Amino acid sequence: MTPLWPCSQCGAPGARNIAAHGYCATHATDLYRSLPVEAWRDGGRGLSTGQHRPDHGPEFHDLRCALCGATWVGTLLESCQWCRDRIDAQRATQARLLLNPHLPSVDNPNRVGAIVEWGRRLAHATQTGVVTETDAHHAINRIEGNHDRAA
Repeated sequence: MTPLWPCSQCGAPGARNIAAHGYCATHATDLYRSLPVEAWRDGGRGLSTGQHRPDHGPEFHDLRCALCGATWVGTLLESCQWCRDRIDAQRATQARLLLNPHLPSVDNPNRVGAIVEWGRRLAHATQTGVVTETDAHHAINRIEGNHDRAA
């Protein structure tokens, strides 16, 4: 691991090396706060509130999540547990809804189009890791089985 460089802006002890520059906690936080919210789509990160917490260790600060505003004591840019939990819960909900679709009845003329669209969403969810291939195959077999029983 590369040792931390002094802050390129103020000369204070470094808290983070970014590209070819050293940043203290304050200036690293300023840099990351300037990022658009889309930068945090995979979950927020802890930015320093300005309070160094050496009682927890030399690299610890009071942190506030850049995305959700949760607070904790940790190291600069530490992943926000609340955001991770929410993302995991959202993914689980999306998977559950996708694997148990509400489709039109078998005699409804819109059923075929709905199944085709559901299949596209299911394929995308499989490619992106929202659902496993095994779960997708089970869902497809369940839908096919419902069609055969109703026919």
